[in-house]
Amino acid sequence: MLSKALTAGDAFGERGIWNTRPVHAAELPAAGGISDARSVARMYAATLGEVDGVRLLDDDTLADATTEQSNERDLVIGLALRYGTGFALAPTIGLSAGPGAFGHSGAGGSVGMADLDTGFSLGYVMNRMELVETEGRADALIAAASRAASSV
Repeated sequence: MLSKALTAGDAFGERGIWNTRPVHAAELPAAGGISDARSVARMYAATLGEVDGVRLLDDDTLADATTEQSNERDLVIGLALRYGTGFALAPTIGLSAGPGAFGHSGAGGSVGMADLDTGFSLGYVMNRMELVETEGRADALIAAASRAASSV
């Protein structure tokens, strides 16, 4: 089921197709979040507080969005996943994420997140999208960023 979900029954199964202009230009629900790491990190930072005069979520909305709404086995992915309203919560966002972490991971190992407890945000993307996990790179970055933010 996971393969079918990620390849749309082979419509997107061709190697490298996710790196083409037509796919980037398409409006694909749940698969069209194409960005750079700095922009992802800035967006998540703006959920925690103001960034250049912009705050995306007020305190009440952020509290609601990061309150657990589900913690069940996902029938497609086959793992127990923990979600608030619109965001994955720790440990779903990353095994090294602190208890106040929220965000979303993407295909190929990308991740965007923020941590309520430490106040840091993080964006990690790859130069080329591949439908494989990148050997824990995102989680290692989350662990390093969490340690650095905790020591400040």
